Amino acid sequence: MYKSRLVEVLSVIGYFLMACFFMNILNIGEYDWMLQSGESLCDLPLDDDTKDITAPLLVTVFGIPLLIALIRDVFLKHFFKVAVYFLGLIAVIGYWWWIFWGKYSACI
Repeated sequence: MYKSRLVEVLSVIGYFLMACFFMNILNIGEYDWMLQSGESLCDLPLDDDTKDITAPLLVTVFGIPLLIALIRDVFLKHFFKVAVYFLGLIAVIGYWWWIFWGKYSACI
């Protein structure tokens, strides 16, 4: 019982780390290499916003598998898995928002 729960939690954590890795790679801006120590993102030149396609695509690609697993386990009444997948989905969406828009919101 506890072993299967541990496997579920570790698999969602691994999925979240993989999603974070790919979101970081696909969010590299044109001028991110110019960032020196002691500078903030607000010091970089403004580049064109090309996130109109990549941001929704990424949340769809990384959110849909967790959403499908969440809905499946709601119908199967596995409430521990529902909680784990729900927290994983919230974590992926939260990190997605932060990496694409949240960290730039203070620069406006």
